[in-house]
Amino acid sequence: MVDPNGGEVYIGLKYTPSPWWDWSAFGALLTGNTRQYPIDIIQPGSGAEAAAAQIHGQSDDVPLAAMERAAIADALAQFRRSSESELVGGDEILELKPAYQSVTPAADGRIWVRLHVTSVQEGGAWLEPVSVFDVFEPDGAYLGRVQGPGEITVRAIAGDVVIARVREPPGYDRVARFRAAWE
Repeated sequence: MVDPNGGEVYIGLKYTPSPWWDWSAFGALLTGNTRQYPIDIIQPGSGAEAAAAQIHGQSDDVPLAAMERAAIADALAQFRRSSESELVGGDEILELKPAYQSVTPAADGRIWVRLHVTSVQEGGAWLEPVSVFDVFEPDGAYLGRVQGPGEITVRAIAGDVVIARVREPPGYDRVARFRAAWE
C-alpha cells in the first residue's frame, strides 16, 4: 500500500506466503518462505565455515474453500473502498494455503513448524480448528507431529511444554500451558 503522505506499508492478505527468519536458542539462523519447504538452518560461523542444514518437512496441500476465498476477496474490496491509500499488488488469493504457517524456535533448540489445516466457519469467521506442528531437532532431524487447540498463538516452548495465548469465544484471550501429546 502506498500512503498519499509518502512511504509504503505492507499489508499481507490472509495465507499470502512470506519470507521469514528467526534465531534458535543455540544461535543458528533459521530462514525460509512459508510457500514451501525447505527451512534453512545456518549454524554460527563466518563465510565458508558456517554450517548449513535444511529441514525438508512434509506438508499436505490444504485447499482454501471457495466460501473462504470469497470472504477474503470481500475483505480486500472493503479495504480498498475505505482506504485513501493506493494498493499496489497483493490481489492474488491463492487456491492452496502455504506449506506452513510459522516456525517457532524452542528454548531447548527444537524447531516447531506449524502447519495449515482445513478451515471451518464459526460465526462469521474462518478458523483452523486444530494446531498441528511438526517438531525437529536443532540439526533438522524429524521428531514427530504434535496437535493442539486451534486458535492459539505460541509464546514460548520448553521441552514438551507450550505456553500460548488462546482465543476463546466471544473473542476473549487467556494464557494456557499445554503438554505436547505426540502422534
